[in-house]
Amino acid sequence: MERYVEILSRRGRQDEAGSMLNVERSINSHRVGYNHRKCRASPMYTGTAREAIQEMSDQETPGASKKPGTSPGEVSVAGRMAGMKTALPTAMLWVAIIFSGVIRPPQEVLAIGLKNVKVTFEQKGFRVANVLADDSAGWAIHPKTHMDQSATFETAIPLSLKGRTRLTFTLKHAAIANFNLGRFRLSVTSDARVGPASKWTQLAPVSATSAGGATLTITADNSILAGGRNPDHDTYTVAARTSLGLITGFRLEVLADASLPETGPGRDSRAAPGTKGNFVLTSFKVDMPAGVEKGARTKLREAQRRRRTALSAKVGAEEIIFTVREKSRDGHWYANIAWACFDPGEKYYGKGGQLCRLNVGTGGMTLLLDDPQGGVRDPQMHYDGRKILFSYRKAGTECYHLYEISIDGTGLKQLTNGPYDDIEPTYLPNGNIMFCSTRCNCWVACGHYKVYTLYQCNAQGKSIRKISSNALTENTPWMLPDGRILYTRWEYVDRHQMRYQHLWTVNPDGSGSMVYYGNQFPGNVYIDAKPIPGSHKVVYSDSPGHGRADHAGVLTVVDPRGGPDNKSFAKPLDLGRKYSILQGKSYDPYPLAEDSFLFACERCIYVTDGKGDTRPIFTLPASAPARWIAQDPRPLRPRRRERGVPTRIDLAKTTARVLMADVNHGRNMKGVKRGEIKKLLVLEQLAKPANFLGWQRPITMGGPPNWGGTFTLNRIVGTVPVEPDGSAYMELPALRSLFFVALDENDISVKRMQSFVTFQPGEFTGCVGCHEKRTDTPRHREKPIILAAKRRPSRIQPIQDVPDVIDFPRDIQPILNKHCLKCHDYDKRRGGVILSGDRGPFFSHAYATLTVHRQFADARNDHGNRPPRSIGSSASPLMKKLDGRHNKVRLTPREKKMVRLWIESGAAYPGTYAACGSGMVELHDSAVGIDHREGIVRVPLPGKILHRRCFACHALPLKVDHYPKKFEKFANPQLLYNLTRPEKSLILLAPLAKQAGGYELCKSKSGKNPSGRAAGFNDIADADYQVLLAAIMNASRTLNKIKRFDMPGYRPRKEYIREMKNYGILPAGFDPATDPIDVYKLDQAYWRSLWHRPRTLHSQADVESGWRR
Repeated sequence: MERYVEILSRRGRQDEAGSMLNVERSINSHRVGYNHRKCRASPMYTGTAREAIQEMSDQETPGASKKPGTSPGEVSVAGRMAGMKTALPTAMLWVAIIFSGVIRPPQEVLAIGLKNVKVTFEQKGFRVANVLADDSAGWAIHPKTHMDQSATFETAIPLSLKGRTRLTFTLKHAAIANFNLGRFRLSVTSDARVGPASKWTQLAPVSATSAGGATLTITADNSILAGGRNPDHDTYTVAARTSLGLITGFRLEVLADASLPETGPGRDSRAAPGTKGNFVLTSFKVDMPAGVEKGARTKLREAQRRRRTALSAKVGAEEIIFTVREKSRDGHWYANIAWACFDPGEKYYGKGGQLCRLNVGTGGMTLLLDDPQGGVRDPQMHYDGRKILFSYRKAGTECYHLYEISIDGTGLKQLTNGPYDDIEPTYLPNGNIMFCSTRCNCWVACGHYKVYTLYQCNAQGKSIRKISSNALTENTPWMLPDGRILYTRWEYVDRHQMRYQHLWTVNPDGSGSMVYYGNQFPGNVYIDAKPIPGSHKVVYSDSPGHGRADHAGVLTVVDPRGGPDNKSFAKPLDLGRKYSILQGKSYDPYPLAEDSFLFACERCIYVTDGKGDTRPIFTLPASAPARWIAQDPRPLRPRRRERGVPTRIDLAKTTARVLMADVNHGRNMKGVKRGEIKKLLVLEQLAKPANFLGWQRPITMGGPPNWGGTFTLNRIVGTVPVEPDGSAYMELPALRSLFFVALDENDISVKRMQSFVTFQPGEFTGCVGCHEKRTDTPRHREKPIILAAKRRPSRIQPIQDVPDVIDFPRDIQPILNKHCLKCHDYDKRRGGVILSGDRGPFFSHAYATLTVHRQFADARNDHGNRPPRSIGSSASPLMKKLDGRHNKVRLTPREKKMVRLWIESGAAYPGTYAACGSGMVELHDSAVGIDHREGIVRVPLPGKILHRRCFACHALPLKVDHYPKKFEKFANPQLLYNLTRPEKSLILLAPLAKQAGGYELCKSKSGKNPSGRAAGFNDIADADYQVLLAAIMNASRTLNKIKRFDMPGYRPRKEYIREMKNYGILPAGFDPATDPIDVYKLDQAYWRSLWHRPRTLHSQADVESGWRR
């Protein structure tokens, strides 16, 4: 039979603007498509000819017989047509299917309102009411309660129908991977009171499809059985017919079946035995064609109209915009762009991007931009309400850039470009744009992700300028009404890496950086903050712990008038009992008023008053890809321009001036006497050019099981004086991440800053004191004039005879060799301490010993504002062993200064980031091979010998605290294995008899261990000794082959070389195998490349332009 498709306009004639018509002869595989060239942003919707004909014939054949489910993944053309209708606002075209000479437009579909859900069983936290709200928690039945269960749904109004009516059921599973329904059945009722005991009529399905590729089979008892592929998330679409003239409710039965895991009723197969067979149903919807109901249609449409009108009133705008894109692939809040440092092929962004415009009053939606293989994010309306600024990654490209587009979908304009990601833009009052960018050329210090920080450009995307020198990520800048920019800043200087991602402000020119809320106390990630119109408050997402993907968190309002440290001034929004489960999973709050907020959660957009009244505005259709989510809701309307802030910087300069009123004024300064602090040590946190690990190693001895230590190298910049009244006036380098250590008259630390500051070129700023409350003003002074203000600013005095970045093997180990090895080597191990420079698996034995025995105090990246003299040289026992009090050991002034400054700068092991991800060998009894991510080479360890000869006494955890807290693991390899001299390994010497050259430490009171064998090795001929020695010698050969940063012939990782080429530090033609390389000089050249370079007067004009408007 000849079948064909024709595209017509509503005027009944072919569209003159031009259509693309694809008509194929093959009914089974060819597709029909439509693309209107006037609607550039519209997608191309396609469907097979068989689908189209089946759709029409199904409507025309009331007596259609029951048939098996359609092929896996088959999708109805009706959904595509419905989507096309909303996507073509200008052409207003519809697709007509011509079958047997009759032209029929697609029927309008009405959603049937449901209420009053009742069940025979539901799990705690997985309430059946969730399925009506499209809530990701959903409804679940645990297999321990298996057997058949049911849920009943009452219609919002009784439906009086005429003739035989087609019903379409949509069952979505989007909560937990693999938790899809296995077997179910659908029924309808006409009873006045709907419930489990009602009289039910089973529906005979005419089709059943799976969006995820499962096979749905319609069985003889009218139930549907899922088989074949079990995708992570799936959506079932079931069509059935009924001849009932009145419908008051629907029933969903979930049924056990022998083919399902543990008989079902779900398909979960990944859980532990006894708990399989679960499911989580997140949405249950029923649709019917319009025009088949008697009288109900008017009521239904009127109810929908009233609901939409009420929603529009709550939003305060007729339309909103939002984006749709794939859910983030990584769990970290910042890992949604770029790729892994160790593998550029491992992308952190997903496919799918749409910029959408929704009419809240009518429900009509327009796609302003659709790129299924690209990405769209972070829209913001211009002040005039006529264009949208957003970030867009085009299909086939790897980077996001800034774009603008008119609100009608025309005039798409690219603003920025280059091999960088530019995201989260915000308009500034002067016409410029603030955004976050990877142009900072560094990687997260505790991970393999790119860093992005604050940048600014003009309205054309030119004159791009760095605003921040942060070595870690910054997020979501947004204007405050007073002209400052509110944003999220992540930092960790001498403290925990996962607890300080809080709210800060900065002026549009980058000056006046100040904490807004948080930073003094450990907390969650505070992100996506925006001011609430008509109030002093802001709303933000409080993302739990170290943050969640897509910034998901608890929507929270904080009043900053309580000060940045007052947690009682932060209150979560009340989403109401029905939607309370969304808290912790919601994101992108947009305040409309003090009692009205837009936000997104998974596949829905909501509006809430924050006091319990929450309503959904939009839900992605079931046909949308399973991983797509809705994000970034914003009202489509003009908005008020914030006030301008005059520029306070001068780009022609390279320094800033800073006046501190009183270093003694601050919190946690108990015990510090006035006049005790004589100078400030200025340090700089250094950015990482490449990184591979989530732990501190090999910078410091951090990572499991030995947590703690700095993740970054710190440069020693120099010192500035402090006046007797506690004031200091200094000239500091601009756009560098600086932090201070208060020193006494002996240059010993008194108090550390534990945060960092960034100053702009030419900026003149000041502070009240050291960690003072931000609501404090300067204290009353006996003399009205601050002493430091009576003179010119002090320039930093460099510290002579000490490298600015200290390297332990190069700079500290020679001092230990000279003064310490006579008592603390393998042959004379006084106090059980070994300070030899012999190499262990990751570190030298001297470095590992000083760390394990806590000879330097670096706080082990603990929390908060530490008390005076609790970190640094003043708290480090090692410093008390250098002046003759410890066995008459007396270092020269230069040597003592070297050790002191090594401690103050973080006590790192290497002095180069080229050490990262290399030179590490781990003896392992099972996971042998190369960890290409961390760069660890694992070699075989005879674990059975350790179990047989060692673990009878050294079972974990140890009963005796052999080492200080956090280092008590017997399995700590850094002290057990010597890869320079394998025969000197402690794991061999400790159990070896003294007469054989060992320490003979491993024996019980009886001389035997509980197994009855001798506790140690009598001589080196012991077979187990020889096996262990051979394993350590193998590890030694491996290290000599791969080499560590302090070994002759060392070559850094290829990724380090790649990034240095990308940054222009190494020439493109550099051969990493043969060309000479000095990694210390290379790092220095990289860090200098990040420094501010003076700009021209023309560039300064770009900064100042427009603030007077």
